[in-house]
Amino acid sequence: MDKTFDRILESVKSERRVRRVVVAGSHFDHAMEAIVLGIKDKLVTPIFCGEEKKTIELLEQYGGGDAKYTLYPCDTKEEAAMRAIRCILDGEADFIMKGQMDTSDIMGPALKRENGLRTEASIVNALGFAEIETHHKMLAMTDGSICVAPDVSQKRWMIQNSVDAMRKMGWECPYVACLAAIEKVNPKIQATVDGAELQKMNEEGLISGCIVEGPMAFDCAIDRSASEIKGIKSRIAGEADLLLFPDLQAANIGIKIIIGTGRNKVGTAVLGLKVPIVMSSRGASVGTKFRSLLVAASMC
Repeated sequence: MDKTFDRILESVKSERRVRRVVVAGSHFDHAMEAIVLGIKDKLVTPIFCGEEKKTIELLEQYGGGDAKYTLYPCDTKEEAAMRAIRCILDGEADFIMKGQMDTSDIMGPALKRENGLRTEASIVNALGFAEIETHHKMLAMTDGSICVAPDVSQKRWMIQNSVDAMRKMGWECPYVACLAAIEKVNPKIQATVDGAELQKMNEEGLISGCIVEGPMAFDCAIDRSASEIKGIKSRIAGEADLLLFPDLQAANIGIKIIIGTGRNKVGTAVLGLKVPIVMSSRGASVGTKFRSLLVAASMC
């Protein structure tokens, strides 16, 4: 059965295990509203790191005043970020959610190896999911916010991080399309060279748990008839589960087009650390923040 956010929520709830989320900068209304939705759905139990008075006021404002929670008063962004990391290292929480702070305020300390969240993975990447009203299945996409210009080795890790997370979420063997402008290798277009190399890595077992094809144009990845018209033989054309964009600029533009056109639902988490991090923009809707919360919870 193809994934939807509602089906992912049903799957997580069926496990009857409430995830523990630590919110860094908890005195933020949109984050709090999403957290309260998660509490009511029995998805999460919160640990708050932020301004005490404002956090409690917001919790009550959005109807979560009776909820069980832990609160660590923090006066600064730096203190809130480090307290959240400590909650992970001490086993108090399963994942992190960004609240009232910039991305760099939480990612900076999270990426420092001395702070204990780094893993053997050589790359940290964002994995987004989109439920598109005009497409027959959910699409996962990487990376529109962290990896600026990844080389082929970094792309290998981006795929593996993403596939490992998707398998935890219920995908058995994700189909991965390494996107480029064309389907043939052209030395002048690095994305085509990388796509072919990544497919070879997958065939040799260096990328596991998925089927990788590349290079592949976007139309072929989501529409099998486009592949057939072009005479391209493909196992995954029209059925791609994960889209690997060639660089951040292409991914950011592509993902924002998907978000901004139609009634499409999205959610995103950051991978490659010991736990997922919900890093939604402070300007993102409550719905997007809740779905991002769900995405991270389903990976734990």
